[in-house]
Amino acid sequence: MSQACPWRRRILFVLPERGVLRGQVVDPDGAPVANAFVYFGGQARARGDEPFKPFRPGRILDGARSGADGWFELRGEGCEVTAGHERFSSVTLDAVRASRIVLGARGALRGRLVDASGRALADRLLRLDQRKDGPPSTTDAAGRFAFERLEAGAHAVWLEGQVLVGVRLEAGEERELDLTVPALGTLELLLPPGATLAPDEVRGVLVGREDVFGFYHEFAPGSAPDMLLVPHSVLPGRYWLASSQGVVAPLTLAPGATRIEFELGGAVLRVRSTQRVNIQVVPADADPFLRLAAARGYVKVVRETEGRFRVSPGRYALVGEAGVLLREVDVPVEGLELE
Repeated sequence: MSQACPWRRRILFVLPERGVLRGQVVDPDGAPVANAFVYFGGQARARGDEPFKPFRPGRILDGARSGADGWFELRGEGCEVTAGHERFSSVTLDAVRASRIVLGARGALRGRLVDASGRALADRLLRLDQRKDGPPSTTDAAGRFAFERLEAGAHAVWLEGQVLVGVRLEAGEERELDLTVPALGTLELLLPPGATLAPDEVRGVLVGREDVFGFYHEFAPGSAPDMLLVPHSVLPGRYWLASSQGVVAPLTLAPGATRIEFELGGAVLRVRSTQRVNIQVVPADADPFLRLAAARGYVKVVRETEGRFRVSPGRYALVGEAGVLLREVDVPVEGLELE
């Protein structure tokens, strides 16, 4: 009686067909996931171009659902593929690697809400991601709150219409936070020499780069022509400033600081286009949330109107609407011109 060879393995080849992508969606343990939603493009297609929007499959009209065995057939073309499911974290990956899509686990965000003196704040309604209709959590007598089954990515905790904090979660991460309700405050941004801004026309964002971060998209004129105000008590940490007038810069805010003077890079990046495009510049290693948020402070580029950015020599990403990655560029000391 013959015996099976101990080294024998079963291999499945998925043959490509132009305009058709076939693959399988599995959970973190490798088990097939039925009814997963798969489509070409990044997560902004299903979430919209505003930060912290939830995943909404109904926005996509050309997607496909996986069967009971996790297999799907997606028709169309694109560089990226996204898959999502209500029990797992959504995943975006290059289309050439999408024959097997592993969804991420869900996580949680828990903690305490206290005032500046450390006193627990009870019966306070917090909302996650959306100011008015996001998932709610009311603090208990000890000030504790909890948001469960969260997707990987950036989330915001809101209190009384204001963002308390932003949090970046990895797939399956469960993070504990002590949140302090900030006192009223203002951050003064002192513009460097050569930075010409009309404060009443500035549209921009100050986006934190830490795992626990601040996110601010309101600017006001300061008491001097070279000053902008962020009318909030700003969390300390590393930030990227992006504005509609091409002023972009990294900032680091120390605890307790209420004023910061930043420098602009010595290289000039000029961008021209025959068609209108909204564009912004971010570090090449920016995560999807930073790209999405920075794009809200876009610079309009069309024909005779060029986009002009002063940056330090290095590698940067040019992003368009909804934070879509347009291209990466290396900017030398002498600057760079792009058509």
